[in-house]
Amino acid sequence: MAAAFVVVAVLLLQGVTSFQWSNNVQDGDLLYACVDGDIHLDWQYQLGPGENVFSINWWFKADGQPQDMIAMSTHGAFVALPTFGHRVTQTTNAGIVLHKVTTADNGHFWVEISGQDANGAFTVNKTIQLQVADNLLTTDHQLHVTQSSSAVHNDVTDTWHLQLNCGTFTYAGYPPFEVQWISPSGQRYNSTNYSNHQFHLLVPNPVEEGSYTCEVPATASLACLPHGQSSASEYAVHGVLARLTLLEAEQAHLRQQNTALFAENQQLMATTTGTTQRLTALETTILQQQQVLVADQKCCHDNQANLTSLLASLNALQQQQATDKAALTSQIQTLTGQISQIQTVGSAVSAAKVAFHTKLAVDSRRHTLTQGTTFLNLGHGLDATATFVAPETGTYFFVASSGDRAAVEGGATPTFYLPLQLIKQGVKVAEGVDVVHAVMDLQQGQHVQVEVVAAAEATLLLRHPDLVAYFSGFLLHN
Repeated sequence: MAAAFVVVAVLLLQGVTSFQWSNNVQDGDLLYACVDGDIHLDWQYQLGPGENVFSINWWFKADGQPQDMIAMSTHGAFVALPTFGHRVTQTTNAGIVLHKVTTADNGHFWVEISGQDANGAFTVNKTIQLQVADNLLTTDHQLHVTQSSSAVHNDVTDTWHLQLNCGTFTYAGYPPFEVQWISPSGQRYNSTNYSNHQFHLLVPNPVEEGSYTCEVPATASLACLPHGQSSASEYAVHGVLARLTLLEAEQAHLRQQNTALFAENQQLMATTTGTTQRLTALETTILQQQQVLVADQKCCHDNQANLTSLLASLNALQQQQATDKAALTSQIQTLTGQISQIQTVGSAVSAAKVAFHTKLAVDSRRHTLTQGTTFLNLGHGLDATATFVAPETGTYFFVASSGDRAAVEGGATPTFYLPLQLIKQGVKVAEGVDVVHAVMDLQQGQHVQVEVVAAAEATLLLRHPDLVAYFSGFLLHN
């Protein structure tokens, strides 16, 4: 038995009357049927007081062809035209049945109702689109199962899954049936969702190795399968490859989280710097107030009682300052631990790729940076001149920092900094006073180095010649 489906789309009424449609056909409805089946276009209307219908016409237009009249009804007399002849009968007051549909029936059908009310003549209409086929509506009338190239994240369970896809269907909307998924052990699953003309299955974890089957059951009458047969397709899932796909997805997700954490850490560092500056200003203000109070005490013996009270308030303020400073110190220690964790995560993520970390020697006479001690050089991208040469094409992250040696190596906050800039292929990409960082897309063989900013280097180096700088970077992704 051949097969077909019908897509019904309802258009807006034309004209403003109390005329009403009384059937359940709504805007955008989809109907499906098979070849040799009957299509019920059950249009129906209700008239208001003082309204009359003069005529009802039914029309058909095939794609790329002129329109043809199917039938007409005038003063209650229904007449079918030869185009469809005995295949059309009237059902409801504006509805028809098209019997034994064929592929020649592809196109648009509509009913046009003309009448009169108290405001004068009116015309209303509704349209459906009919598409006919004689087999399962996929691109080649067969089912095909594929695996998505990357894992898919389930936002509800916060887990990564292998995704299988079954299709590709050519229905205008959601197919009029559901497929069944069968695991290698015989377990049956419903599809996770339907999109891009395919049913999708997020394979349950842990992934079961073997052949997965996508099946349209024989009971799915609107699937229009030949002779009521089922249709199925298999796909072999390899356990090792499946686990590798999931691990790659999780690694990429970790990299994204690491990038976000690093940005958050940078924001915290900026906030901490601002808090430290405000605290220093507060200490200066308090010291100035103490000096004023002492001077007033020496000059104004008559106000001794008031001065004693003021000193008591000042002592309380100093105690609050000590408390705030202790809290700030604790926050800085916590932030230092987070920075260490970020460095550990970054090293683990990039362990199998490209990464380097080196301490640069500072030539205070020539105001330049030279190669010092290299702690890490995975991928051999860092050469003897402290220049990084990309061993492979990809997106890289670079960071350089500076400060006086005693503070940096002793774990304290640096007092003096070198103004630094990152140079890519001779062109400045980023600049900073204490820390400079940038994300760069590099082709294999392109080079990056860190240099002292010429405008301020002499003054800073002469003020504190014992400065040290660090230069690090790693491959984010290819």
